Amino acid sequence: MKFLSRIWFSICLCSTPLFAFEDTRVLPKGIRNLGIRSVNANISRSALNNGEHQELAAPLERSVTFGQLAKTKTGTERKQVEGFLINNGFASDDELGHFTADMKGSVRAVAPVFAYGITDRWTMGVALPVYSAKTSVDIGFKTNSRGQDLLNLLGNSQNNNVQGARDAAAQMNNLISKLQSKLVDNGYDEVNDWSKTGMGDLLLVSRAKMFSSGMNSGLWSLTYSAPTGYVESPDILNDISFGNGYHALGAGVSFDQGLAGPWFLNEYASYTNTLPSQKKMRMKTPQESIEVPVDRVSFDAGDKWEAGASLQADTEIGFIAGTGLVYQKKYADRIKAGESSSTLEANTEQEARIFEALFGYSSVNAFRRGESKIPYSLVTTYKRQLWSRNQPVAHQLQFDVKVFF
Repeated sequence: MKFLSRIWFSICLCSTPLFAFEDTRVLPKGIRNLGIRSVNANISRSALNNGEHQELAAPLERSVTFGQLAKTKTGTERKQVEGFLINNGFASDDELGHFTADMKGSVRAVAPVFAYGITDRWTMGVALPVYSAKTSVDIGFKTNSRGQDLLNLLGNSQNNNVQGARDAAAQMNNLISKLQSKLVDNGYDEVNDWSKTGMGDLLLVSRAKMFSSGMNSGLWSLTYSAPTGYVESPDILNDISFGNGYHALGAGVSFDQGLAGPWFLNEYASYTNTLPSQKKMRMKTPQESIEVPVDRVSFDAGDKWEAGASLQADTEIGFIAGTGLVYQKKYADRIKAGESSSTLEANTEQEARIFEALFGYSSVNAFRRGESKIPYSLVTTYKRQLWSRNQPVAHQLQFDVKVFF
C-alpha cells in the first residue's frame, strides 16, 4: 500500500555526478573542480508493472460495501442494520461508494560535488546531496447511486426513519476518520501532508582514461555509495526515501568519438552491485496490507545497470549542447521475510527509458586562450521519462554550476 515505493530519483541524481552528460573527460593533474548540482522533480503519477500510469494515491481509492458499513455497528444494533439491508434488497457485497484520494509530491536536491585530478589520466570525486521533499494528500469519500438509495429509503416517510438516515449519512462521513483510526491502531501515522529535509547517500567516484587517440578516447569508472540518506519509514505511507539504505559498488565504461567541428558521440554503460543489508518492513500478505506487524528483515536490493548514448557539442566560443537517450534497469529485490517475501518482492523490478537534453556555457576554452580569468561552466539539463515501470513518473530539471581551480 506504500504510495511512493522506491523513488529512483537518487539514482538519476548520482548516475553522473561529475558532468551533466557522460563523457570521457578527466581533470588535469592538480586541478580541482567544485560544483553544485540542483535537481527538481514533481511527482503525481506512478508507472505500474505493465508501464501504464496511475495516480499516486490510487491504492487508497477503494470501494466500501454495505457489509463493511454494517460492521461499524456492534451487537443487537448490527443485527438490526444487517436485517434492514437484507429486507430492502441491499446485498452485503454491494458497493455504496468509494474513497477518493489525491496526492502530489515534489523533490529538490542540492549536491555539492568536488573532484580532483590525481594525475592527467585519473580523477577522483565525491558528492553528498541534500534533499528537501514534500507530499500533499487529500482523502474524500463519494457515495454512489446505491448508497444514495439507502439514504433515500431511510429518509422516506413510510419508513419513518429520518434519524436512521442521519445516522447512516454520519457513518459514511466518518469513514475517512475510521480509516485514519485503523491506520493508527496498526502503528501507522495518519495520512497527512508530509515534508522533510535531509542528506542523501554519499557517493565516491574514480574516473581514469583507458586510451586517448586523436578525437577518440575511452574511460573506465568505479563508484562507491554509502547509506547516509534517510530511508522511507514503514509507518508512513507517503514519505520519500533520500537514500537506498545499503552499500553499493559500481563500474562503468565510456567512449567518445569525435565528429566534424565541435560535435562528438558518447556511449556508456555501468553496472552497480548492491550489497546485502537489513531494513524495517511491513509483513504484508496478498490478503492484508494494513493489519500487519513491522519486522527487521534481510534485504538485498536488485543490482542496477544503465546504458546511454548522446550527441554533444563543445564549441570554441563556449556554448555546449547535447541530446541523448538513457536506459536504466533495476533487478527485483530479494527479501527474507517468510511468507511475506513474495508479496514484498513483487513489482520491485524497475525500468526506465529517458530522453535528456542539455544547454549551457563553459569558459574553459576561453580561459585556455587567456580570454577569461575564471574557468567555469553553467549547464541546464532536462530529463524526461519516455517509458518506465514500477516507479514514480518524475521528469527532472537539473542545474550544474562548476568552477575549476
